[in-house]
Amino acid sequence: MASIKIVLYDKYVKLMLFPFNHLGSFGKLMKMYRKLEGCSQSLLTSDDLKSHLNRCSNVVFDQVVYREDPYDISDVFDESSNEGNLLLDFLVQRSGFRKCAPSDDQEKVLTFLKDNSVFENGKYWFRCDEEDVVAMK
Repeated sequence: MASIKIVLYDKYVKLMLFPFNHLGSFGKLMKMYRKLEGCSQSLLTSDDLKSHLNRCSNVVFDQVVYREDPYDISDVFDESSNEGNLLLDFLVQRSGFRKCAPSDDQEKVLTFLKDNSVFENGKYWFRCDEEDVVAMK
């Protein structure tokens, strides 16, 4: 779930990546769900990316910007909400999660979301921390 932008210059390439930070709620959700489903490579966080870049030769990288954004995820707790089901699919990066995932996995994910959200003014707010990583070679 990282956005990627590649900028080409005369003699080098700059790769800008925008993964979710591993310490934020979204990053923790990715790591928890990755264990449930068997280590999907599509659920990478900033520490996964930095670990990989550390193993690459001739690649320099740096964290540029760190952002914290709260998202209202209240609808994911309503099984009949189409918007909530789509949001849940997005959060775990699995289409039809509520229909296809084992009920035990669904329960673990929903419990995680509730436990890692702030309940305020009748809504559940889930923090998504994004970290811009720039790599150059």
